[in-house]
Amino acid sequence: MNKTRNLLVMGLVAATLIIAIAFLLISKIYFNSKEIQTASQQCVDNDGLVQVEKSFLSLTYSFSCSIE
Repeated sequence: MNKTRNLLVMGLVAATLIIAIAFLLISKIYFNSKEIQTASQQCVDNDGLVQVEKSFLSLTYSFSCSIE
């Protein structure tokens, strides 16, 4: 019984960690997307040319606005 309980506790800890990591990744992707949208809109409002380079899943990005 003690072995079964230990396996259950380890399973619950692992599941909690997976859910927490997934939540953090989804939050990062969402907020990066919102930042890019806001910066892009401000750039376009100032008659600029938007240049965005995103990494896999948009975890990191590079943004520039060229106003001519």
